[in-house]
Amino acid sequence: MALDVVQTRECLRAFNLERLFIEPIKIPEYWARGWAMDVGWNRTAGLVGAWDEDADHYYLTHEYYVGEAKPIEHAHGLRAMLPWRDLDGCIDPAAEHSNLKDGTKLKDDYEDLGLFLILANNAVADGIHTVLTLMQGGQLSIFSTLTNLRTEKRLYRRNEKGKIVKENDHLMDCMRYLLNTPGAFRTRPIQRAQRQTHGEW
Repeated sequence: MALDVVQTRECLRAFNLERLFIEPIKIPEYWARGWAMDVGWNRTAGLVGAWDEDADHYYLTHEYYVGEAKPIEHAHGLRAMLPWRDLDGCIDPAAEHSNLKDGTKLKDDYEDLGLFLILANNAVADGIHTVLTLMQGGQLSIFSTLTNLRTEKRLYRRNEKGKIVKENDHLMDCMRYLLNTPGAFRTRPIQRAQRQTHGEW
């Protein structure tokens, strides 16, 4: 779904709302968690989030932001920030395409290195609309410790032709992937069982 001019302006204003940033809070173990990554030589980024299903509120809690490193280094850094090892992450669908240099696929490379990945929904206009809706509805909070995301948010803009400027937007892309990909958030199976045992459901 394309955004009209009014929605576009609202979107850019919404991305400048400093009230989105909050001091970090303790995330309950039973909340659903998810993460996303955007790959590139100049910058590989990752973003971890949590979803309070009862309040329908999302929290962005951890970021990864490193350039000019090999996949094995990125995989190690990304795993270190995950709440549990086998949590599926959303990856840019472009990583599914073969590398022209050696024919390998980045998604396969990262899976071989121990990451569990699904292809993200990379519909840009629809993703921006989803993020905007959460922002306007007060359903999204970002930890103040995510300084790189804060910087990218300030720079996020459209050009004179109405297209998103594809510079310094790796974490912004991760945010779109995470919040607009079906099934991106899930609870840890053992936690679901424990809650049922204790009569919380």
